[in-house]
Amino acid sequence: MYKKESNIVGIKLSKITTQEFMNYVIDYALNGIKPIQICYLNADCVNRYFKDKEYAQIIDSAEIVYADGQAVVWGSGLFGTRLPERVNAGDFFLDFCKKCEEKKIKLFFLGSKGDTSEKCANNFLKKFPQLKIVGTDDGYFDEIKEKEIIKKISELGVDILIVGMGSPLQEKWISKNIDKLNVKVCWGVGALFEYYSGNVPRAPIGMRKAGLEWLYRLIVEPKRLWKRYLIGNIVFVFRIISGIIIKR
Repeated sequence: MYKKESNIVGIKLSKITTQEFMNYVIDYALNGIKPIQICYLNADCVNRYFKDKEYAQIIDSAEIVYADGQAVVWGSGLFGTRLPERVNAGDFFLDFCKKCEEKKIKLFFLGSKGDTSEKCANNFLKKFPQLKIVGTDDGYFDEIKEKEIIKKISELGVDILIVGMGSPLQEKWISKNIDKLNVKVCWGVGALFEYYSGNVPRAPIGMRKAGLEWLYRLIVEPKRLWKRYLIGNIVFVFRIISGIIIKR
C-alpha cells in the first residue's frame, strides 16, 4: 500500500491528499511495473468491509485506499492518525484529466448503463481535446462480451482503466481481471460517469464541504438509497463507537 497510512476501525487507508493522489497515480501510470488497484472508502464501504470477506481482502491488498467520504476522514482521527482531507474523484477529476492530457496518458472508461461512459468521455474531450480516451464501454455484459472487452483493453495499451460499476462489483471485477488487462492502474470510481455525463446532479459545493453529500443523494434518489444512508449511517456510527470502546 501507499507508504503513508492511517486507519478507521482497523481498516488501513492511504494518508494522502488529492494532489498527492493525482501525482502518484500519474507517475505510476508512466513508470510503474506491476498492475495496481485503487479503491475508495466511505461509510457504506466500511459497513460492507465487515460483511463481505472477499471485498475486505481486496481493500486490504489495494495499492491505494482513499477516503471518499467525509465521515471516514472524521472517524480516522479517533483511531490515531487523522486523514488530511477527503479525496473524492468527483471533485478533482477534471484536474486529473488535464494532467493526463499533458502527460499523454491513455484512459479507458468502463461502467454505467448504455452510452453513459461515452457521454462522459465526450464531455471531457470538449474541455481537453488532446486527452487520450482510447475507449469506452458500459458495465453490463455477459461472459462473451466480457472476454471481448478484456481483449480490447489489453490490446489498446491503456495506462489507466477507470471502472464505474459501483461498490463492491467494480472492486471484485478489477481484482478478478487485473492480470489479464495489461493496464498499469485500475481505479474504481463508483458513480463518477453518472455525474460527468450529466445524468445525475451532484450536491452543491457547500453540502459537499460540510460532509452532507449523502443527504443530497438521498433526496435525489430516496427509493434506491434510503437503506444505505438511513440505516447504514447508524450502523457506521455504531461501529465507530464500538471501535473506540474496544481500543480503550
